[in-house]
Amino acid sequence: MSAGLNILIADERAAAHEAAALIERWGHRVQQTHDGLVAVDQARAFKPDLMLLGLSLPGLNGLGVAHRLQKLPALEHVRLTALVNEPVGVPRRELKKAGFSDTLLKPIAPIELLMSIVKTRDAIFKARSLTRSAREIVARGRTRVESARLGADQHKQTIALSRASLSRPSPGVEDQPYSTAELLEALIAGDYLDADHRAVACKVLSVGEPSLFAWETSLFARVRQRFLQPACKLCRYRIPAAEVAASWTNGGYCALCLDAIT
Repeated sequence: MSAGLNILIADERAAAHEAAALIERWGHRVQQTHDGLVAVDQARAFKPDLMLLGLSLPGLNGLGVAHRLQKLPALEHVRLTALVNEPVGVPRRELKKAGFSDTLLKPIAPIELLMSIVKTRDAIFKARSLTRSAREIVARGRTRVESARLGADQHKQTIALSRASLSRPSPGVEDQPYSTAELLEALIAGDYLDADHRAVACKVLSVGEPSLFAWETSLFARVRQRFLQPACKLCRYRIPAAEVAASWTNGGYCALCLDAIT
């Protein structure tokens, strides 16, 4: 799955435009409409991962849109978030029954909007992971049956092919603007590391990573995860290489999330 989500906003123009601008800035695909009936048609074509629905839409209100989407098999997994003007407008039980997973109070706070998107992305990852696990279980069962029918040589070949598939390298990440050595030198100069991790970093700089003992390799893996290839504490995306050094002092956030919470 690509990093960006499909997000459809159906609400009054001012609120929809403001939310859409933030969502596009965070790298997601977004469409907006201001009519309930149009929202249903647009959802059929766009197939959003997340819909932000105002409850007082003309043509068909937000609850009506949600009910119609539940009847469309292709859209039954869309995550729905209600946009409400006051905390106690529509009872939560009624919203949940209509299919809403979350609510956002207008005017929408950027951090609340970002967290709704993160929840959606995590739910998609979890659903796809469960599906993938089920397929792997079925595949393993089929492999066992086929292996029982194959000769010893064919069985070994199947195992070899499976291992080769699992060992394929992941897609490459963007080139680092700074080398590992430059980042380690900056960490040491800035006194970001404790004594043990500092010693390992110095050893990598002096004689190279292959020279590390097993316990030192484990320590260096922590340095790599925390300082060299960190993930943002909020959105959990990999922090762009150009922002890695800044994340050491800003609490561990990427630039977009830092803007959203400050």
